[in-house]
Amino acid sequence: YSFSFLLPMGLYLMFRLMGIISFSVVDLICFYGYSLVAYIPTTWICVAPVSWLQWLSLCISTVVSGMLVLRNVTGPILESGGGGGGVGQGKS
Repeated sequence: YSFSFLLPMGLYLMFRLMGIISFSVVDLICFYGYSLVAYIPTTWICVAPVSWLQWLSLCISTVVSGMLVLRNVTGPILESGGGGGGVGQGKS
């Protein structure tokens, strides 16, 4: 379960260092958790003993999962001015 908390925590720290404070850790954990729903159909597809189908479904699920996170995170980042304030500068 560590990947479910470490990646959102890393994103939170990165956003904080960039000066984008529009997300809480809980928000990022929820975004990432909901994005993992794309892997549910993949688990059923991976039951079939066809390796190319398993890899294809895993690749598609990974792209869909990443797009779900990006869709939820990109809007608030763009609204906040894009950050880029540097380490420790915060919002002005």
